[in-house]
Formats: sequence, C-alpha cells, structure tokens
Amino acid sequence: MRSSSSSPVLTFEKVLRAYGTGGFTYTDLVAQLERLLAVGASPAAMLEILRRRERIEPFPEYAHVEVVRLLNAAIARDAAEAAASAEPRDPDNTDQSSDSAGSPAGSGAGTEDPSSSIPTLTLIRNQGSSMVAASPSASPEAIRSLEQQVARQLAEHEMLTRSYERLKETESAAAARVAALTAEFAAARGMLELEQGKRRDLERALVESTASSDSTRWRGEEAARESKRYQIEMGALRDTLAARDAANVRLMNSLAERDGQLAALQKEHARIVPQLEARAKGSEQLQADAQAAQARSSAQFEALQQEHARMLSMLEARTKAGTQLAAELNAARSDVAAMKTKLNSNLELLRSWEWRRGFDQNANAETRRPSTAEPPAGKRGHRWNPRSPVFLATVSFAVVVLAIVAWFLAQRILSPRQPLTGASVVAPAPGAVIRDCPSCPSMVVLPTGRFQQGSSRAEGGPSFEMPAHWVNIGRPLGMSLNVVTVEEFQQFIAATGRDMQGCDTYDGEWKSRPDSSWKSPGFPQTGTHPVTCVSWDDAQAYARWLSGKTGHQYRLPSASEWEYAARSGGEAVLPWGANAAAACANANVADASAAQRYPGWTVFACNDGYVYTAPVGSFKANSFGLNDMLGNVFQWTEDCWQADYVGAPVDGSALNTGECSEHELRGGSWFSTPAYVRANYRNHFAAGYRTSSVGIRLVKEIGS
Repeated sequence: MRSSSSSPVLTFEKVLRAYGTGGFTYTDLVAQLERLLAVGASPAAMLEILRRRERIEPFPEYAHVEVVRLLNAAIARDAAEAAASAEPRDPDNTDQSSDSAGSPAGSGAGTEDPSSSIPTLTLIRNQGSSMVAASPSASPEAIRSLEQQVARQLAEHEMLTRSYERLKETESAAAARVAALTAEFAAARGMLELEQGKRRDLERALVESTASSDSTRWRGEEAARESKRYQIEMGALRDTLAARDAANVRLMNSLAERDGQLAALQKEHARIVPQLEARAKGSEQLQADAQAAQARSSAQFEALQQEHARMLSMLEARTKAGTQLAAELNAARSDVAAMKTKLNSNLELLRSWEWRRGFDQNANAETRRPSTAEPPAGKRGHRWNPRSPVFLATVSFAVVVLAIVAWFLAQRILSPRQPLTGASVVAPAPGAVIRDCPSCPSMVVLPTGRFQQGSSRAEGGPSFEMPAHWVNIGRPLGMSLNVVTVEEFQQFIAATGRDMQGCDTYDGEWKSRPDSSWKSPGFPQTGTHPVTCVSWDDAQAYARWLSGKTGHQYRLPSASEWEYAARSGGEAVLPWGANAAAACANANVADASAAQRYPGWTVFACNDGYVYTAPVGSFKANSFGLNDMLGNVFQWTEDCWQADYVGAPVDGSALNTGECSEHELRGGSWFSTPAYVRANYRNHFAAGYRTSSVGIRLVKEIGS
C-alpha cells in the first residue's frame, strides 16, 4: 500500500502551478504524476488539491479527465491492496474444518458441500468409514486421510464441472472436454460402487465368520487379502485422480489462454465496429454531399444564366442610355455654342454702350450743360440704355441659361452614374443570412442588445467567470451560421499553401502526433464537418485571407460577442435548461456513444449518435439561428486570457491587454462532459496550440 506523504503532495501542487503557467507540458504533467504515485504520494490528497486548484483557474478539459482517471485508478488499487491484506484465505483449513465435523465411525454427521452436484460423496465417505471400522488390519487414520483427500478431489472435480458448464456456451471444445471428464468421473464412480459392493460382501463374510470358529481364521485371512487388495486399488485410484488433476490443470491453462484470446477478439471487435459504422455514415454523407453538390451546381448554373441574361439586358440599357446621353451632350454643346455667340454679341453691344456713355459724360463735363443735340438718324435705335428693361432682361436671361447648362453638365457628366434600377443599398435586417462568395461562410446578422456576461455568486460559478457584468452590443455585425468547415478552409490552404502539420489528438489519451493535421485529426471527416487542428494564429491568418479576398472585414469574435450570440441576446446559459438528457438534441457532446467507445467517461445521459465531430448544422439552432454554438468544437475568440472579468470591456470589444501568449476559447466540444458545456464557460490555450477539439467561428463588420 502507498503511504501518504506531505512532501510529494506539495510537489504535486507545484507541478500543477507549473503546468498552468506553461512551464510544464501535458506529457511532463502525466510523467510527474506517475512518479509521485510511485514514491508513495496519496492519490486522494492530490485529487483534493486538483479540485481546489480548479476553483481558482480552469484546467484544460482533456488534462482534467486524464489526471482524475489516473488518481481514481490509484485510489482503487490502494483499496484492493488493503482488502487483500485484511482478509487472508487458507483453502486447506477450510477443507479440514469441513471434514473434521463428522465422527470417525462414519455415522452420517460429516459436513457436505451444499453446492455439490454429486450426490454420492456422503455415501462413499460413510461406507468407507464403516468398512475401515470392520477391517481388523486397516489403519483408521490412513483411511480417513485418504477419504478426505478423495472428498476434496471429488469436490474440486465438481467445481471444475460447474465451471465447464458455464463455459460451454462459448467454447464448444471445452464443453466436449467437460463431457469427457464427466464420463470418466462416472466410470470412476462405478468402480467405487463396485468396490463398495465388494466391501459389503466382505462385511457379510465377517459377520458370518462369528458363527463358526473354524471358518473365522480362513475368513480373517481372506479379509486381510481383500483389505490389501482394496488398498492397492485405492492407490491406483489415487494415481488416476492425480493424472486427471494434472490434465485438469492443463485444461484450465488452455481455457485461460482461450479466454485471453476471446477478450482480445472482443476488444478488436469493439474497436472495428465504430470504425465500420463511421465509414458507413461517411459513405452516406458523401453520397448526400454529392447529391447536394450536384443540386448546388445546377442551381448555380441557372443563377449564372439568369445573371448573364440580366447583365446583357443591363448592358443594352446602358448602351441605349449612353447613346441618348451622347445625343443630349451634343445638343447641350450646340445650345452652349449658340448661347456663347449670343452672349458675345450682347457683350459687344455692352462695350459700345459703355464707350458712348463715357464719351457723353466727358462732353457734359466740358460744357457743363446738358446736350440738346439729337443722335444721327442712322444711329438712332442701336444705342443700349443700361437702365432699359430690355437690356436687364436680356442679361438676366443669359445668366440663368448659363447656370442651367452648367448644372445640367455637372449632374450628367461630372457626378457618378447611379444604377439603372434606381434602388439604394440598405443594411441587412437582423436575422438575414448573407454570403460574400460561394466558398465564403454564411453570416447571420445579429441584432444589437445588452446582456449580463459571466456568472454571479448566487449561481455558484467559478472565480474565473466572475464578476457578472453588463455588456452593450451596440454595433451591427454578422456571425458565422456554422463553424468554418473543412471544405471552406481547404480554399484557404490551396490559396496560401500554409503548413499546418502536427496536432494533439485523442485515442484513449491526448498525445501530440506530428503526422496529424486538419486533414487527418484522428477520426474520419467530410467537407461539411468542422475544421479542427487549427491554432489561434491559423484562425487569424484565415480571417485576413478572407478579408482580402472579399474586400469585407472578417475577424474572430470577442468573448463578449460570442457569449451574446450563444445566449441569443441574454437567455440562459443552457438552451435545454436543467434537463441534461435533452442536450443531445441541441449539441454534439460526450454522450452514450462516446462512453461505449471509451468506457469510463463522464457523459450526458443521452445519445447524439456521434463519438467525434458531427457535420455542421446536424443539431437544433439557437434562437438567433446559429448552429453548434455549444458542443462539436471549441471556438477561438479574439481575447487574451485573463483569470477573471475584473476590468473587462463593457462595450463588446475584445480584451487585448496584458499577457497574450494564451487566448480564450468558448463553446465546449465532442469531448466535453456536462460541467464544461455552458454559454458562460471559459477555457484557454496557447496561440500556437492545435488540437482536434478546437475550430473557428468568424464575425463580419456589417459596415465594412
């Protein structure tokens, strides 16, 4: 047994602290835990330290499950060792106590195994005792000892027979061997009954010898010979039983080996069946995807044809509008030229009038008297009076016409062309689904609103989800209808050639596998499954690439935006309420199918049909119309990790201050147990960490 030691327990607390700060990797954590258990650390004390630690800061889910499993296994081993040392067993003493209850004379008071299926054991023991008592030369102690050995051996034969009968349903060869042993035992019992008959004859002969003194001596010699012969036969029977015991031992070893082979076959069968089921589902999904792709292709072709026809009609309309505009422009130019000619003529008249006016003024200044001379007859009528209504009306008309022409040219030539339909662009309404390109994620427009983020003390949440605080989402944005799929992410890899080898995957335990990636996360996937094995850095690169491709601003959601969307604007943290059995209709979580694949998991009391990830949109959407906000895969957010909400933004923006080597994740995954699937649960990983339980969800700035 292990003894508790305060020093190893304190060492375990330091190991947890080092793992939480990044000083230890997950492999180092498991190795240190196994070393501490080997040197005698108390697993119960270490389990209590782990629970206290998780009240302060969340432990990564896969590490929590593995450490708890190792500690529980150590506690179970300690309990088994304590039980084994407290209750020693001595089969020989049990046999002796059961046999010594009877009288030496074989009066029928001997103890008999109540579970025995051989009814002649007591009869053989009692008759043997009677025969020994009647024999003048046999040793009672030797015969009694021999009878005890025979009884034990027969009891052991009976136990083996029952064991053979239990195994005969699965091992036909063992059943045949048991039948053969039963037949041999029946033959031996017949031999014993024959000897018993001879013994009875000997007893009768001994009784009759008392009537005649002459025959007593002869019968005594005959009895001695019979007793000797009986002893010889009993020795032969003991040898036969010893040989059968050896054969039984060999048979038991063979059965144990076959049991091991059968267990291995059952384990292999349990491993292969889920793979076959997954392949069958994958084949069905591929067929469905092919049909859906064909339908999408047909729809896209029809849409392209309609778009082509619309563009042709628009081009024709714009050609006609251009021709008409050119004609209008030429007419406007002609009008401007005519107006310019008329204006020049008016200007000449105006200059002539100004010259004449200056001449008259000079003449008046010299004579100091008004002129009484009449203008020449030929010039009368061509003189313009600046105060004349006709002159003022002409100048005003020319100015107005020039202003109208200038405005017309500015509107028709200098201003941007408007669409022929005359429709204005408006922002999409909340709940609308928009998509910028065929390979882009579909986005659901979220309404603005206000909600309470985190957990309150009344709810009993952990400290890293406190304090609860109000957050205002005051700007419109779109959030991915689904998490980014394998098919959508493949476009990014094809365009950028980004190297993304190496990922932590699960097969009974979490391990970093260099050959795993988003294409091979350790389980089968199709193009409609969520992409996994993507780090925070990979998610940022994908968002930048998509923004450059579409001209719109894509990014990771802030933790506040994500929780607002997961709560559908402020609802409860669990859309299925307190009924955990209803979780499987809303999310892909650790359930009965996962427990069948990995016995020992803590799971929801329901079955969603998936051990690993499920195709996006396989479960019920939330009130905002978003799929897989909880379960399937964890989702990166923009925020740097902080141990609580003290000083957190209240306008929905991301927290980007402090140490940003780790970033916040939300949502739970296919691996998550009931305690980790909540809209307000927070987790964190390093920015470059890749695992098969984490994916991507994006948001889009509506005004970008």
